[in-house]
Amino acid sequence: MLILTRKVGEIIHIGDDIIVIVKSVSGKTVRLGVVAPSEVPIYREELLAAQREKRNANRSHSSRTNSHSRGHSSSRHSLQALPASKD
Repeated sequence: MLILTRKVGEIIHIGDDIIVIVKSVSGKTVRLGVVAPSEVPIYREELLAAQREKRNANRSHSSRTNSHSRGHSSSRHSLQALPASKD
């Protein structure tokens, strides 16, 4: 893991196509701006964790309710990328 120290307004480049800008810092809260191609999904970790928990709970429930059937149905969930901010 690369750990960097940045000040408000400073920029980090990731590869050729992704830019991370420190927009503001207030206490323990840091606002970041991310510029990336539209085909690059950007997710907040807590949303991914909640989605994984939901998927695991559904699998567990599905496994219990389908224990007498021959097949195991698995549900697929899609995540929505964060909308771009106009900042």
